[in-house]
Amino acid sequence: MLDTKRDLIIFQKMGGGRKRCRTHSQRKEVVLNQLKNYKRWKYDINYGYRWIAETAFSSVKRMFGEYVSARRFPNMVKEMLVKVSLYNMFISMR
Repeated sequence: MLDTKRDLIIFQKMGGGRKRCRTHSQRKEVVLNQLKNYKRWKYDINYGYRWIAETAFSSVKRMFGEYVSARRFPNMVKEMLVKVSLYNMFISMR
């Protein structure tokens, strides 16, 4: 059984990526800002852009597969740059 954090293989990210409302009054303030000017709220927090990134990642994965064959991180970066460059070339040929 694992007793210490150094024995863990995968560290869990604490806190998540998104800010969450801790109290009722904070949530109420966010909701009021949304209702007051929804378009401005969307623009201020970049709401709705995640699906664009997810679509691009999905397209690259479908075309080239989910795996990177390089073992060292700098080579992984180079491999992904080549894959994305090829993807962009294929898209521009359409």
